Amino acid sequence: MEIGIDKLTIENIKQYNPVLFKAIQESTDPNEEIKTLTDKVEAEATTNQELSRDNEDLKKENEDLKKENDQLKGENDTFKAEKSLSEKKIAVNKLVEEAKLPKELKTEFFMESLLKLDDEEIKKAIEERQHIAEATKGKVTESGEEFVLEGGAKVTDAKKKEVVESIRA
Repeated sequence: MEIGIDKLTIENIKQYNPVLFKAIQESTDPNEEIKTLTDKVEAEATTNQELSRDNEDLKKENEDLKKENDQLKGENDTFKAEKSLSEKKIAVNKLVEEAKLPKELKTEFFMESLLKLDDEEIKKAIEERQHIAEATKGKVTESGEEFVLEGGAKVTDAKKKEVVESIRA
C-alpha cells in the first residue's frame, strides 16, 4: 500500500516501516530534551539574577549621583550668592566713595546695612548720610550752644538736636 506524504502519520510509519519507526524513536531521547530545556531555564535564571544585581547597583549609583547633584547645586547657589554679594559690595563702595562721605560716617555697621537694601534704598541712605555730613560741618562757638556752619550760618543746640532726631527716626 502506498501512502502520500500528506497522509503520513506516526501510526502509518509504525505499521508499514517498523525499522524506520524504531530508528526515529531511538534518535530522540525525551530525557535529553528535558535536560536541554532545564539547562536553558537555569541559564536564563542566572542571567536574570545578574541583571537584577546590575539593576540594584545602577539604582544605588543613580541615588548617589542625585545626592551629589543636589550637593553641587547647593554649592553653585552658594557661589552665586557670594558672587552677587561681592558685586553688590563693590557697587555700594563705589556709591559711597562717589558721595565723598567722611570716614567717620562710613562705619562698618552702615556699610553692612547698605548691603541689605535695594538699589533705591541704598541711594536714599547715602543721601541721608550726606545730609548728616553737611549738618555737622562747622565749629562750636563760645559756650557750645551755637554751632556755626561752614557758610557762617548759626545753628542752635535745639536745632541741632532736632536734625539729629529726624535722622535717627
